Amino acid sequence: MIFSGNWLNEFIDISEDNKLLHKQFTMLGIEVNSITSIYCMFSNIIVGEIFHICCLSNKDSLYLVKVFVGNDIFLNIISKKFSFVIGMKVAIATVKSVLPNSLYIKKRVFKNIISDGIMCSYHILGIEYNNFNIVVLPNYVEAGKDILNYFDFKDKIIDISINYNRSDCQSILGLARELSVLSFRNIKKFDISTKININNNDHLPITIEDSFLSPIYLGRIIKDININNIIPIWMSERLRRSNIVLVNSIVDIINYVSLEFGLFVNVFDLDFIDGGINIRLNKLGEKIILINNSNFILNDTNILIVEDNNKIIEIAGLTNSKYCVLDKKTKNLFLECAFFSSNIINNFIINHKIKTNFIRFNSNNTDFSFYLKVIDRVTYFILNICGGRAGSVIDVSNLKFLPKRHCIKLSYKKINLFIGHKINHSFIIKTLKFIGCTLDINDIILNVFPPYWRLDLLTEEDLIEEIIRFYGYDKIPDIPIVGSDIPSKVFSSNLSVDRIKTLLVDKGYHEVITYSFVDNNLQTLLYPKINGLSILNPFSLEKSVMRLSLFAGLLTVLQHNVNRQQSDISIFEFGVCFSPKLTTNSIVKERLLLSGLLSGTKYNEYWDMLSVSVDFYDLKGIIESILSLFYNFNLINFKAQEYSFLHPGQSASIYCKNIYIGCIGVIHPLIAKYLVFDKPVILFELIWDKMLPASAFNFNEISVFPVNRRDISLLVDDNIYIMDIINICKKVIGELLVNIYLFDVYYGNSIPKGYKSVSIAIFLQSFIKTLEDYEISEIINKCLFDLQNMFNIKLRS
Repeated sequence: MIFSGNWLNEFIDISEDNKLLHKQFTMLGIEVNSITSIYCMFSNIIVGEIFHICCLSNKDSLYLVKVFVGNDIFLNIISKKFSFVIGMKVAIATVKSVLPNSLYIKKRVFKNIISDGIMCSYHILGIEYNNFNIVVLPNYVEAGKDILNYFDFKDKIIDISINYNRSDCQSILGLARELSVLSFRNIKKFDISTKININNNDHLPITIEDSFLSPIYLGRIIKDININNIIPIWMSERLRRSNIVLVNSIVDIINYVSLEFGLFVNVFDLDFIDGGINIRLNKLGEKIILINNSNFILNDTNILIVEDNNKIIEIAGLTNSKYCVLDKKTKNLFLECAFFSSNIINNFIINHKIKTNFIRFNSNNTDFSFYLKVIDRVTYFILNICGGRAGSVIDVSNLKFLPKRHCIKLSYKKINLFIGHKINHSFIIKTLKFIGCTLDINDIILNVFPPYWRLDLLTEEDLIEEIIRFYGYDKIPDIPIVGSDIPSKVFSSNLSVDRIKTLLVDKGYHEVITYSFVDNNLQTLLYPKINGLSILNPFSLEKSVMRLSLFAGLLTVLQHNVNRQQSDISIFEFGVCFSPKLTTNSIVKERLLLSGLLSGTKYNEYWDMLSVSVDFYDLKGIIESILSLFYNFNLINFKAQEYSFLHPGQSASIYCKNIYIGCIGVIHPLIAKYLVFDKPVILFELIWDKMLPASAFNFNEISVFPVNRRDISLLVDDNIYIMDIINICKKVIGELLVNIYLFDVYYGNSIPKGYKSVSIAIFLQSFIKTLEDYEISEIINKCLFDLQNMFNIKLRS
């Protein structure tokens, strides 16, 4: 959620210190992405009124625009084509103006005509990035005046992330309520009640087939409006600073009031509504024609729709049909202010993976007393900006179907036991009252009735969490838990974890920490046969299940970076994962995992080297470096194995002493396509609990006798794994083996089809004598004999 600080300041005084405001939001449990102060980066930009327009060049789409700037002064502006209208007020930069980055305007000549300046866009003025629209000002501004008279630059843009279950905070009023509890300050008095002059008697019949679907439904007809009027600058700037695109005056007004109070308001072109309105659940196979002229077939049941006598005009709370969309010719409106069943709408959004801002306006966390005031406030703005004649409110609400307020019994004793710290009773009562709860107070138990806009408060634990949140996590002493009955489990020494992290960082990897909650769709793609543990009350749809592994979080981090043109990524994470364990003692099995991800190119682009993508063996080398901290490397074995999330034929299991400790491989092509990765992605996972029991070093004396090397080249079937050959050699040689490794694989004309030439280096050493040549030859011949019997491998001459 992005919004203007001055807008919030109208409801409650906020700190001018960005760091302090950042801390206040953080202590409320609200994630702050950024707080940015707005600075005026220009000067001497004046208001101009378009007086005359003529075309200079059809080929170049250049126009000469004569602009009146006051005091009988007219300027010639040469400009590219846009929606010019005589009488339009625009922002003009002249040779006296200063633009961002200290740029100045110079006079330019085209066909002997001197251009005295330019018409400014928001992008040119630095008011809003990536907005190249010409600044169009309302009719009431005076030509020749500095536009700074109308823009408020003593403002800050606040960007925060709100939890999915806290839709009450996704409005300016809701955030003001949160801040008021934090410091026990009352919200500033505001009166949105406005007296509307009723001067049309038109009525639209409205029916609801089941009042449970829409317990509140208000409508109003407004006629003879001028939709082409422009909203005031203060309103348009607050919308722009809230990252809301301006559409037309009516939609802009509705967006403004909706964001201000968090209630759902919609509007239709009245002339396209046939007869009356009916709200009902859909019938299978019905369709709605969307704004882009596409047909959307309602193949699911339980979709809430709004229809007139002939067609569906709205999927309730989400989208209108093309027949009711406003355009420049719209004269008559039907306003809709409604509370639709949030469960039905949420299911539709989840099933169709729809991303919409309207979800926050269809939550149970709603102040039901504001609906009539809000539709009046929208009407007030429309009449004052666009003119028109308003009718009476059409109210078909049935309030007995609203969500019920429930009583929660809250024990003082449990609060203190739960927190492990005593909080004063007066603070608890004051906090709950500021939240908006109604209290029945006694010495032992509080009967608490949460307000309508906080129906997410369902249990005693929810209330205790609220008390802690406003009391301040930093004020609760950090006291270690002690006691003989407390079980302890030591995963590892911190030294081992720190050594691995240091090694990975030295190799160029970055440590990340991701949520334990992940996207169910992505996790199902990774593990199609395992159902993750669902969260009963997730704070977002993208984080609704417990993670089975660290891969979902790592891939999400990679996707985030790739979307921002950062493709060379090497990251790792050390954390706990959760899987179902259906036993009498526990339903959750916890595993401590170390996982990593590598993607992109091996090294930076250089003039005499081609760019090479990372591969399986780059990450395998990292794994070998990690495991060498724990084990004698002769105990490590990589075995080919397929996984649902890894590329077939490019994945392997990792074993130590025949104990499975992890896996490594290239991501499955279907998952790479789903996440839109165009470069290879290699993953690894090590199971920390299984690594530690297998880790054991044996310390031996250093032999004083020489090491002997023998190289053998073998003709091998292409389907035979090198590790199987090496393992047989290890078994035959036994204690005399110092080292063995592959140093060449060859395919060529001299090699039969389906075969490969493999060259292996073998290092032998004795602890009691110098090995003779015949003894070494006997050992090598024994290796070749067993290899021929096992795999029909032949020695190449």
